[in-house]
Amino acid sequence: MWCTVSDADAPAASSTERDHCSADMCRYGAVCEVKAGKAYCVCPYDCTSSDGGPAVCGTDGRRHKSLCHLILQACRSQRLIRPAMADRC
Repeated sequence: MWCTVSDADAPAASSTERDHCSADMCRYGAVCEVKAGKAYCVCPYDCTSSDGGPAVCGTDGRRHKSLCHLILQACRSQRLIRPAMADRC
């Protein structure tokens, strides 16, 4: 399953009217796809089938259900989010 970045979650680079992918458009694990003449960042992570694992605090100050969910959020938001000490959440 692929998780598509919605327009609300898209970074400025991918929310513009682009008709092609550029090398710097998608980061943090996202891949660029062109659909209906518009380029999108797509996140190829499926956290629904993961074993879950322990909740993880992220450098975004949020507690994520698992490391997979933290990685997915970084991909969707197109910003660096790393695991952090639990007291940061």
